[in-house]
Amino acid sequence: MVAWGDDSFGQTSTPAGLTNVLAIAAGEYHSLALKADGTVVEWGFVLSFYPDTVKEMPVGLSGVIAISCGGGHSLALKADGSVVTWGDDSFGQLDGQPVGLSNVVAISGGGTHNLALLPDGAVAAWGDNSHGQTDVPAGLSSVVAVAAGGLQSLALEADGTIIAWGSYWDGQDWLPLTIPRPPTNVTAIAAGDNQGLALLADGTLMPWGAFPTGMEGGASLPWGLTNVVAISCGGSQAAALLADGTLVAWGINAWSQSVQGSIPPGVTNVGAVALGDSFMLAVEGDSPVQTRVPLFNSAWSGGVYRFTLPTQSGRVYQLQYCDSPDGANWTPLPLVAGSGGLQSMADRTATAPQRFYRVRRW
Repeated sequence: MVAWGDDSFGQTSTPAGLTNVLAIAAGEYHSLALKADGTVVEWGFVLSFYPDTVKEMPVGLSGVIAISCGGGHSLALKADGSVVTWGDDSFGQLDGQPVGLSNVVAISGGGTHNLALLPDGAVAAWGDNSHGQTDVPAGLSSVVAVAAGGLQSLALEADGTIIAWGSYWDGQDWLPLTIPRPPTNVTAIAAGDNQGLALLADGTLMPWGAFPTGMEGGASLPWGLTNVVAISCGGSQAAALLADGTLVAWGINAWSQSVQGSIPPGVTNVGAVALGDSFMLAVEGDSPVQTRVPLFNSAWSGGVYRFTLPTQSGRVYQLQYCDSPDGANWTPLPLVAGSGGLQSMADRTATAPQRFYRVRRW
């Protein structure tokens, strides 16, 4: 992997010998890497307004399938669906975790709050609620992805619409978070301090909020950007991963982390990108990111349809079925968390004489 930008607290000083990285996450001044063996590596500095509230990463943490960074805290999703937190707990972003939270399939850390996605599409939130960022809208039940920013929260619904709550700073005032001209074909979402980003099904982007420009070499969303397959937002910056494995970045560039010319030469075949407050991380692979996922070992036996597929850490998968060949009225099954390896999925309701299947990924 490669890191660049501000290194005031060692957040881009990647540990020597760090290999077999499945996923990365970036906070305000610290970084995380998830390894293929389910362990987590941490470096940089955890900022805390109240040092007594800081908790170290648990010794022997393992079985992790996804990671996320808040401003000064960290989250790890384990294969058993439990969430482990550490770092700064000034606003209850650690100990405020809902009692009995389990079977989680996705996590996202904001500035001082957290979001968790459940298999049935419901959302749990905890931590700082000074701007309503943990007030999950009533009736939210078909969510397939979540993203927490500075003081904002986003949820992507299965039909491609976005639900937003919390607030953002426009440079003069705190404003309620709203999404302009809400699209219905969103496939991914990302949230920064005061801005958000949506990836549309056609590979283009829709930004909103305050993306500062003209400051410290700041830059706007590049015109005509297409073929995007993944997105990330940091403090006042954003990045897009293209289908060919290259990166495009924009926003405030005070530490040469975001403007396109600041990306280190030779960074290609990128499989994952993460933005912190003033730095960027990228995982390079042997080939560009996969846009289509093959299925293996498909079989029907005893009224159960099973198969396996390769998954990515931090992604969410859903098996859907339809009883007619016209592809109408797909019935979704519970969401499943990607693990970074082969994942088994099953339909235990396969009683119809004929059933058609598809897998969706967010």
